Amino acid sequence: MPKANPKPPAKPQTKWDEERAAVLSLPVPLAPRDQAEKARIMATLDAEIEGLGDERREINAKILQKKGAMREACKRVRLGTDERQTNVTIRMSYSRNEYSAIRLDTGEEYENRPLKAEERQGDLPLAAGEPEKGEGRIA
Repeated sequence: MPKANPKPPAKPQTKWDEERAAVLSLPVPLAPRDQAEKARIMATLDAEIEGLGDERREINAKILQKKGAMREACKRVRLGTDERQTNVTIRMSYSRNEYSAIRLDTGEEYENRPLKAEERQGDLPLAAGEPEKGEGRIA
């Protein structure tokens, strides 16, 4: 009577426990034509990367600008005030070394402080016929 499950033929004895076919990615020398094509691709990608760097700088500048505006808005919300052009009367007393700014809309004194060095200097009187500031006079 034949056996129901015959034994598979014995494998030849080797030092390997397993052997199978596979596909691996291995370095292969490029033909000159292929090498030139890879170099062209590399140059194109380098130019694209440089362009992206320019775009990134522009975007970063826009982000910084928006963050600055956001910080300013946050400050305005936190303080509950806004900066606006307001008419004031500026008073300077050289003898008392005092500077004062009075708001015209409310009449309140906005700022009172000692004169700064450049404010203490004052304007020198001009000789007759000399141009006013910004009128072509060379400093």
